[in-house]
Amino acid sequence: MNDKNKLIYEISNDIRTVAEADNFCSEIDVILENFYKVKNKNLEEVLLTSTGTSTSTLIKKILSDNKISLADNASCEKILVQTRDEIKKMKIVKITLAIDPSSEIISHISEWINQNLEANTLLDIDKDEEILGGAVISINGRYKDFSLRKSLAEVFTKKKNELIGSISPK
Repeated sequence: MNDKNKLIYEISNDIRTVAEADNFCSEIDVILENFYKVKNKNLEEVLLTSTGTSTSTLIKKILSDNKISLADNASCEKILVQTRDEIKKMKIVKITLAIDPSSEIISHISEWINQNLEANTLLDIDKDEEILGGAVISINGRYKDFSLRKSLAEVFTKKKNELIGSISPK
């Protein structure tokens, strides 16, 4: 596994959706900005004052996994820029659900997609109650409708005459 793939693999369990990726990249931008604003400021100080706990923890994990010291500003800056750039290159799977998924559901979907369809993928999740249940998925320009609405429409189309016959008066 090359360094870039390793980096994305390291964060793929923590950043699963486009919204999470956008938030993380924005926080990286704030950190990088603060490096330039105050000279002699180390990353530990910047993390304490500029980011949330989850972002701070994830960045420290990335640095630790890559054997980079929080005091090495040049290496920290390099890995932060590389991380942000690699996140922005990740593939996106657009998925529409009838519900607002819990964190647990997002984790299961993300894990399944990364294992079975496309590794290192972000989810772009929409809610549309009109699909009733199931999911509508778009990946790599392919669209597949696994919604309950579509399934019911197919059943009613195929069984139309049988349904009308069973409910109409004789």
